[in-house]
Amino acid sequence: MAIDSLDPVQFCSAQIQALRASIDAQSQALRTSIDALSRQVELQGKAIDEMRASWVEDAEEGAVAALARITHDSDHGRPYWERGADHIGRRWYDVWSRWLGGWLTKLVGGAALTAAVIWYVTSNGGKK
Repeated sequence: MAIDSLDPVQFCSAQIQALRASIDAQSQALRTSIDALSRQVELQGKAIDEMRASWVEDAEEGAVAALARITHDSDHGRPYWERGADHIGRRWYDVWSRWLGGWLTKLVGGAALTAAVIWYVTSNGGKK
């Protein structure tokens, strides 16, 4: 069948059908590619999450092991904790003594002021 023998409408209709079939095939191929790509992205995301979780677990285990080594090391652990306990004991003593000293100072100062006011009132305001 020659192109000249076709009716222009039939020719355009055949061209449109061929384009439609080509577009449908390309659309299907694109959908398949997108689905495959999304599966790859999902798998990569899961792999990254698993690696991150294992890194966190490794870091936690390493930190616990390091702290256990430090606290059980007789050359380092005991002096470290003794220094900490001495420091906290000194701080506690300093704070307590300042509070007690301030409280006693207020008590003695208040008593002296009260005694002075009582003396002043009983001695008729300093007049004899």
